[in-house]
Amino acid sequence: MINKYYEFLLEKQIYNLILEGKMIFGTDFIEILDTLSTNQDDMSVANLAAVIRDYANKVVDVDANCIDVSDKPGMITFVPDDKVKEEELTYRVLTIANVLSYDPSNPHVLFKELDVPGEGLIGGDVRGILADSWKVIKNPASENWNHLNFFYLEDVNTPGRRVLVYTSTRTGSIETRSPIEPNGSISTRKSDVRLGRFLNKFIAAVSKDFNNKMNITAATIEKFVNLYEAELIIRQNAFDDFKVVEGEDIRKWYHQKYYEGGSGQLSNSCMRYPTCQDFFDIYVQNPEVCKMLIYINEYNELRGRALLWTLSDGKKYMDRVYTSKDSYDNLFLKWGNKNGYSKTIVNSSVVNVNAKDYELYPYMDTFTYYDADEGKLSNSQIFQRPYAELDGTDGEADWRT
Repeated sequence: MINKYYEFLLEKQIYNLILEGKMIFGTDFIEILDTLSTNQDDMSVANLAAVIRDYANKVVDVDANCIDVSDKPGMITFVPDDKVKEEELTYRVLTIANVLSYDPSNPHVLFKELDVPGEGLIGGDVRGILADSWKVIKNPASENWNHLNFFYLEDVNTPGRRVLVYTSTRTGSIETRSPIEPNGSISTRKSDVRLGRFLNKFIAAVSKDFNNKMNITAATIEKFVNLYEAELIIRQNAFDDFKVVEGEDIRKWYHQKYYEGGSGQLSNSCMRYPTCQDFFDIYVQNPEVCKMLIYINEYNELRGRALLWTLSDGKKYMDRVYTSKDSYDNLFLKWGNKNGYSKTIVNSSVVNVNAKDYELYPYMDTFTYYDADEGKLSNSQIFQRPYAELDGTDGEADWRT
């Protein structure tokens, strides 16, 4: 009985966001704000975007909530604040979340204690679930693991696709926040409003926090709206700039001379150098199971890349994503969801390649182990010696004999 009451209290904490009138911004809307906040050409727009972004999940005295992008030019969608219902909320999973994977051969005792069915749960890297909208099935509590905050979630767009995520609640932990935050609503009461009109109301509501010294001009708002629309068009048409390449084109797009500028993971990739060009034969010579998804800009420069694998069981897997801006990551995940590529993978997964010693090898993010005699790559050490570990950056395999 105490457990049920404790669980009830935790569930009510989730929905206090609405009862307190906190602002909810959709994932797409936030990503555009993040992009505009780095605009080096107009600092007034960048500052305004940063201010708005900072009010996510904070109280703002406006009559609109669940703000997100609209298909109509110059508009955003919203739900009237007094019409937002807790059961209609959707959530994003944060990067601080951990995913509790289910192993049917050795299930964790938490599944029984939390009364969460393990079968059907997706697991693996949290990055594989970031692009989705989730609804809360329950917020279960554990007496033995009471320092962890659990959420059992279901994908709004794919009923039956579920995940169990958690973070620590211990004082001093970097994960003391909830592993999820609201990112919208499935309400049928959504309406459109002009972005400029919303901005004027929003600025008026928050200006008191700045002692009415925000000094946001009409010209800044107009520039913001124009840049917002331009960025939205880019994102709406982004899939047109995605291409799947194979063979020697994989080698080409690893070379840093084709990269767009930026400070993201792409520019820090250890395989970007000209001296690494001879390392990629294991990708190039296996086009049946290894391809690469690339995202390019209007100048044919690379914004991001991710290897695409076909596993031995026929499943499709998208490897680690490297982008010039972190805001591009979700575009890759959305492309993967649309095209049948998962970002989650089970232990002991295998990819069959041409059996041989390729002599030089790239650094492998996922399929670190290689049996050259059988022509098998795996993300777990499942092979008898000899096998190679492909975790070096100098092209040399670490052979275990």
